[in-house]
Amino acid sequence: MSTNEKHHPTGNKIKYVYFTLLLVTFLTIFSFSADVTQNSPEFCVKCHTMKPEYYTWKVSSHSQVGCIECHTEEGIEGVYNFVKDMTRRTYSEITKSYVLPIRLFRGVDDDTCFRCHSYNRQASVPGNLIIPHEQHTDKRVRCASCHSAVAHGDIARRTITRKVDFADWDKDLGLQEMARSLVQTNKADCMSCHFRRKVTTECISCHGEIRLPGYHEPAGFTVRHGNEARELLDDCNFCHGWTGPKKMVVNERTRLVDYSRSNRFCISCHRVRPESHGDGIFKQTHGYSIRIGERDRDGCLVCHDNNITDLPQTTDVSCGSCHPAKHRKDWHEGHMPRVVPGQTIDQTCFMCHSANTCLNCHYFPGYDDGRSNAPVLDDFSNLPGQFGF
Repeated sequence: MSTNEKHHPTGNKIKYVYFTLLLVTFLTIFSFSADVTQNSPEFCVKCHTMKPEYYTWKVSSHSQVGCIECHTEEGIEGVYNFVKDMTRRTYSEITKSYVLPIRLFRGVDDDTCFRCHSYNRQASVPGNLIIPHEQHTDKRVRCASCHSAVAHGDIARRTITRKVDFADWDKDLGLQEMARSLVQTNKADCMSCHFRRKVTTECISCHGEIRLPGYHEPAGFTVRHGNEARELLDDCNFCHGWTGPKKMVVNERTRLVDYSRSNRFCISCHRVRPESHGDGIFKQTHGYSIRIGERDRDGCLVCHDNNITDLPQTTDVSCGSCHPAKHRKDWHEGHMPRVVPGQTIDQTCFMCHSANTCLNCHYFPGYDDGRSNAPVLDDFSNLPGQFGF
């Protein structure tokens, strides 16, 4: 028998062995994948590091959807990545080389969500809350940007798994960490995103029905609302505090004038000249309002004070714009803000007055020796520009 004839059967046997191994491998992977696909939650929870995710999922609105359906891609590539991830996680579980909190290397993409959900909807569960999902999708706002907590309560981001032992996780703890306040979309995230993207933050743009508080309804509220704000500033801030990158903070030390000057909602009206400030009799009568106590920082100075802020000044008009800066008898009694006898000059004086005006009367030691008999301006360290020594 020739050499070729001797080796020919052996070559066939090797092929059959390879084919059998490949078939067994394929059937094993197929059976494994089918079993995991059908029973993915029970399979995943075999790793103790997955207990937090399992028990939060079990009490979530997605409890009828298996892990695989959200956490794998479609097609051959999805199967390959799934097997690779399972191998990596199994290794880290056995060697205890995992890092807490455990996070996904790849987030859940929108296409995965659209397998079950439609973005062509206008309202959310509460009913009167208008959320045009299609517009958000068109602007490339990912589903997970608003709904990241829907299945697991964002326990990884909130680092809950660092604080609670894996052995302590059960259904009751899952219910606790999936409370509605923790799962629903955070209003602060919505308002912050709208502010950054320069999208309207008006209440009516998202709320189909708005019921104003009773004290907003009587005529003249727009004129008198400052009185209510002094007593109910925290209530005002509940609605009107969402005007910047984050909600304004109000506490017992918050002054109304500082709040109104920093709140963009307030400024939208305070920039407009009030009807009471018409060009007629007001010029002759506004002094009376000042004398009866409206000259403090919660009155006229809400607008007529060039306070330094990141927002535009509400008005460029100050008292010095019309009234000469002459120190007549008892001038400090009518000054706004009130000046205490003996009070020295400070930086706030030059929010209204020019430093050059002061030099017309006052003596600056070391600057103008020719007027040594003039009243001494002894606290000149705060003078701006060239007058600071």
